[in-house]
Amino acid sequence: MKVIYRQAARVFLFLLAISIMISGAAAAGEKNDPSRDKQLDLIQQLHGTNMTEGEFMAIVYPEELETLRLQLSKEDFDVFSNQIVYWGSDNPSLPYGADIWEESGPLNLSALNRTERERYGIQNAIIGGNGYRIMEYLKWHVREGEPVSFHRNVPEGIRNITCDLNWIDTESSLKIMIFGPDGMMGPYYDSSDGTEDGRIFLRIFRNGGLTGGDWYAVTEAEHTAYGKPQAFRLLFY
Repeated sequence: MKVIYRQAARVFLFLLAISIMISGAAAAGEKNDPSRDKQLDLIQQLHGTNMTEGEFMAIVYPEELETLRLQLSKEDFDVFSNQIVYWGSDNPSLPYGADIWEESGPLNLSALNRTERERYGIQNAIIGGNGYRIMEYLKWHVREGEPVSFHRNVPEGIRNITCDLNWIDTESSLKIMIFGPDGMMGPYYDSSDGTEDGRIFLRIFRNGGLTGGDWYAVTEAEHTAYGKPQAFRLLFY
């Protein structure tokens, strides 16, 4: 499967916009621009032909192709040029800013399994709610038997602390413990927040305010998938 990443994806949207403008102008009966008419005729002649984007642009948009050659790195240009032209009209709605594209349009990242994510190098990516955007990546790693500690100094009067641990791979089993001036809370597990989804979301709250001082969130791995270090992200605020 061929893939276009962010920069080349913008190129794809640019070309799509050009095609829409040309088609719209023709539909509206705008025949004032001979060069536009020639491009439209070429597109109609080529429609359905098995060809690459580079071959298509060399015929229909040769000047734009040379501009792209200068603006893109050789790797990005080659990836784009070798992309097979998709002539279908059944693309899903194109979410603005989708991070990975394939021949038929934007790729729904949340629908990928572990092996597919590893193939695209996004196994540690946190995907946005619409499934098409990479929000950020997991930043730290934890091994079995090697706890990772995070510290925060809490001023007097703070009413709550949020602790949000994400690790995506539900085949790994992580837990978290909170240590404050008044003692230890936990351990908390994936199911502690009511949902087993590779995330532990906690909010520590006290009406009169939490005791100020040093607070620690300690992440441990009871088990990691395939015995490898488990990537995770922790927000402790």
